[in-house]
Amino acid sequence: MELAISIFTAISNLVLGLFTYLKNPKSATHQLLAFLAAQISIWSILNYISLHAPTEASTLFWIRVDMLPGAPMGPTLYLLANTFPGRKINISRSKLTAIIFFVLLTMLLAISPYMFTAAIFESSNIRAVPGPAIAVFMLNFIGFSLLTFIKLVSRLKKSFGLELAQIRYLLFGIISTFTLITTTDLLGVVLLKSSFFVPLGPLYSLLLIGSISYSIVKHRFLDIRLVVARTVAYTLLVLIVGFVYGLGVFAIGKFITGQQAAINDVVISTALALVMAISFQRLRLFLERLTDKIFYKESYDTNNVLGELSKVMAATLHLDNLTHSILEILVSQLRLSKAAFILFDDHHISSVKSEGFASTPDLDESEVDFLSQTRDALVFEDLDESPQKAILRRLNLSAAIHLRSEGVQIGLLVLGEKQSGDPYSHQDLQLLEIFAPEAAVAIQNSESYEEIRRFNITLQEEVERATSDLQSANEKLKILDKAKDEFLSLASHELRTPMTAIKSYVWMVLNGKAGVQNPTSQKYLQLVFDSTQRLINLVNDMLDISRIESGKVQLRLEPFAVSDLMYQVMEEFKARAADKKITLALDPIQPLPSLTADRDKVLQVLENLVGNALKFTPSEGKITLTVARKENFIEFSVNDTGKGIAEADFPKLFTKFERGAPLTTLSEPGTGLGLYLCKQYVQLHKGTINVKSKVDQGSTFSFTLPLG
Repeated sequence: MELAISIFTAISNLVLGLFTYLKNPKSATHQLLAFLAAQISIWSILNYISLHAPTEASTLFWIRVDMLPGAPMGPTLYLLANTFPGRKINISRSKLTAIIFFVLLTMLLAISPYMFTAAIFESSNIRAVPGPAIAVFMLNFIGFSLLTFIKLVSRLKKSFGLELAQIRYLLFGIISTFTLITTTDLLGVVLLKSSFFVPLGPLYSLLLIGSISYSIVKHRFLDIRLVVARTVAYTLLVLIVGFVYGLGVFAIGKFITGQQAAINDVVISTALALVMAISFQRLRLFLERLTDKIFYKESYDTNNVLGELSKVMAATLHLDNLTHSILEILVSQLRLSKAAFILFDDHHISSVKSEGFASTPDLDESEVDFLSQTRDALVFEDLDESPQKAILRRLNLSAAIHLRSEGVQIGLLVLGEKQSGDPYSHQDLQLLEIFAPEAAVAIQNSESYEEIRRFNITLQEEVERATSDLQSANEKLKILDKAKDEFLSLASHELRTPMTAIKSYVWMVLNGKAGVQNPTSQKYLQLVFDSTQRLINLVNDMLDISRIESGKVQLRLEPFAVSDLMYQVMEEFKARAADKKITLALDPIQPLPSLTADRDKVLQVLENLVGNALKFTPSEGKITLTVARKENFIEFSVNDTGKGIAEADFPKLFTKFERGAPLTTLSEPGTGLGLYLCKQYVQLHKGTINVKSKVDQGSTFSFTLPLG
């Protein structure tokens, strides 16, 4: 029964450990749990052997050996509590070093006479006499168990969700298992001087196994279902090897040598065989790496190399970086002396990217073209004497791999000899055959990217050059514009003085100050007077524009009555409207608050709008003035029944020297500055101006000014 318990416990722990480790060998949680399971498995077997040794001396030996796997149990559990369920051990390097040193010290003391001094058979009981070093072991085991408990309780308070459930089951299994083990195997032996309950020790570890197994099944902790089949197979293989080896030792002793081996010897040799079976693969890999460093024959995993190359090709766009990274991987993994990409552009060599060459390879285009005409990869050792082989010999190359994308040859991958001096293997050629088409596509994409990048650089340079030219031209235009404004201002001042004098003298003549004029003279003088007035208006407008654009206009903001302003406009234009037989009307004005603005500028805007309406409204037409409050604004409107303006001409109306197309068909003269000035004055008041018009249906010009 005791043997069955020990074997069942050992197998259960071993299987769980292998399950866990094979799921994720790089995870520290998996490693620690597997290591703990292995300790319990070994301890279960040694525990049975120590209780069934034939002599007191052998019993004492096995008791001491049984303490070895127990020494790292507590520290392992403590590390697991700190790490679980992470991928790295969550403890400082110095603390980890101290723990390892303490474990090694405990293990050294465990097999010394200071741990147990004697093992005494007393009827059916075995009494192990503890030595002074037992205190160190108890401090190790109980101390780390207590630290583990404290750590898990602390984490339990901070955890939630799935991690909380996992820690609960882990804490339950640990407390149950190690409480029972400590009570029976340690305190029972030391304090009660009895090993009666020791055979039950391995059975207690099933609580820990059951708790962890429940976490796996119920909460998906360390989800390992994908590796169950592989692990079971590996475990069965190890057990079969152990069974066959043990049976073989027993048969050799009984039937060949005639001396039956002791059960202890069979168990020890079988355990050593299992250790060798388990460690064989890792030992083989270690020795291979060791010899590979000497003879350059390190093997590689094709899938890993292809995966590494694929990552580089997917993540790198710059051609130089791409080719350098690929060549570096190939040279390193395949142990090549050198390698190079020869890239084509329209059947000519465009560039050569090399790795391991002392200098850039001396390539003849005709030779490279000759190599690229073959269908299959060229391997020096596989070629008969031919021009291709002669070219490879001259270039000191061992292989040439075609780089084709959609049937188009974009280059060659040429490879030097292997560092070991061996020919290229089937594995090498298979890897290159899979890799070459992908590399061709990646290089083609990189070349496209480079072409676009160079085009963008060229385009950027052209844009910067054009921008610089435009900026230079703009500066010159600003200088010219400033000179123009200065000229217009100066010319306007110089023109206005003589024109005002001319107007005054003509007015005097028209009004009989120089004697009575005949009708013909009177007509000509009136034309001169009108023309002089238009020229003076033009000069005034140009002066106003010059002041506005140079920022010299200052508004004199004062409150005034809007109704008085509208009546003034009506009085000013009533006579001219009557002369042209045009009805000039003012809509009834509702009570309005005072408007704070520059009264002269607002009057000038209204005069320009009403003046334009008089110019372009035919006889028998009508002009209506309206003023009203719109929320926090005062809106002025001038509506006429003239020929109207096409909508397409609206954007040009408020610019300098522009007039709507229908307006230009009329005989009324104009400068094209009036509406531009209106807009500038309105905007200086932070107002808006707009127009509504349809051809042959008249126009409405309106502007709004804020009350405040």
